[in-house]
Amino acid sequence: MTAIQDQPTTEGTAFPGSRKTYLQGSREDLKVPMREVVLPTGDSVVLYDTSGPYTDTALRTDIRLGLPALRESWIAERADTAPYDGRQVNHPGFHAPSGFCEPAGWLATVRS
Repeated sequence: MTAIQDQPTTEGTAFPGSRKTYLQGSREDLKVPMREVVLPTGDSVVLYDTSGPYTDTALRTDIRLGLPALRESWIAERADTAPYDGRQVNHPGFHAPSGFCEPAGWLATVRS
């Protein structure tokens, strides 16, 4: 078994000297992740947090299920899309000209 299979459910891990908060958006289902960082002076500053759900100590995540489809209802409300069965996914650099590969494609290929 791999380490991922051994521990499929994770609890959020906090960064020292900070806490994750959410800024309420213009709708009930829109919450912007923020991080309140305590400064050496005792003051704090609130920053946009890009760390994802794994740093939220209030959440438990199951990596086998992936992330929640937060945007799904927003996209459906636009009424400008239609469901479909999906598409085949290739590595980003798969169709690149010979000798050329985007950095993201190269990274994905190396990690595979």
